[in-house]
Amino acid sequence: MEPIILKVEENTLEKMKKYYDSQMVPVDDTDLVFKAHAIGCEIIAKDNQTVEFSGSNAYQEAKHWSKKIAKKLANMTTDIEDVFPYHHIGCAETGSTDYLGPICVVSCYVQEKDIELLKELNIDDITALSNREIIQCAKLIKDKLVYSLLILDNSHYNKMVNDGFNQANIKSKLYNQATVNVMQKVKQNVKVKVINQFVSPKTYFNYLKNEVIVVKDLMFVTEAEKNTWQCWQLKFYHDMPIYNILPI
Repeated sequence: MEPIILKVEENTLEKMKKYYDSQMVPVDDTDLVFKAHAIGCEIIAKDNQTVEFSGSNAYQEAKHWSKKIAKKLANMTTDIEDVFPYHHIGCAETGSTDYLGPICVVSCYVQEKDIELLKELNIDDITALSNREIIQCAKLIKDKLVYSLLILDNSHYNKMVNDGFNQANIKSKLYNQATVNVMQKVKQNVKVKVINQFVSPKTYFNYLKNEVIVVKDLMFVTEAEKNTWQCWQLKFYHDMPIYNILPI
C-alpha cells in the first residue's frame, strides 16, 4: 500500500503534535517535525508541512486530518446495518450493574467466515437469550474467535474508585486495552471497530488522555450487542464460579 501524503496548515500540524504526543519516537533528522507510531501506522511530519501516513491503518489515521479521506471511509460504512455482516472488532461489557460480580470487558474480532456460524446459532440479540443459552453459545464459539477478556474483580475495582476513578473512567480504560489487545493479535487493518457507547466520545477519549496507546477510530453505538457478535463470551465468563484478577 502506497503511503498517504497530506499537505496541512501550520495550526493543523500543531494539533497533530498534541494528538500524537504519547506515541512519538525520537528523531535525528532535522527535516522532520515529529515521527509517531500508532497501531498499524507510522506518521512522519516534515518541516515543509507535509505528513506521511504509512502502514495497514494509514487511511484510518489520515481520516482525522483530511475531510476528503474521512468522507470516502464514511461512504463505506454509512449504514450500520450494512457494516456488521463484514469483519469487524466489537467491544462491550457486563457486570457494571452487579454488586457482587466483577466487571468483564470483551473485545472480539469476527471474520466474514465466522458470520454464517454465528447466524446459525440464532444469536442476533443477546438480551433475548437466557443465561443457559448464552453459556451454551459461548462454549461453541470461544475457541473460534480472536478475543481479549479483561476481568476486574471487586477489590481492584474498589481500589481504583478510592484512587479517584469513576466507573465510566474505569470502563474506558478496560475497553481501550481490550481493543488494543485484539488489534495486536489480529495484526491486520480492521476498518470497523465498534464499542458499546456508555459515555460521549469526547468524554471517553478524555478519560484516556494519559494512556500510552489509544484506539481512536471507533464507532460508538448504543445497544451494540444487538448488532455485533463480540458479546457472546461476556455472560459465559461472567457466570463462571472462579474469576481471574486483572491488574491495571
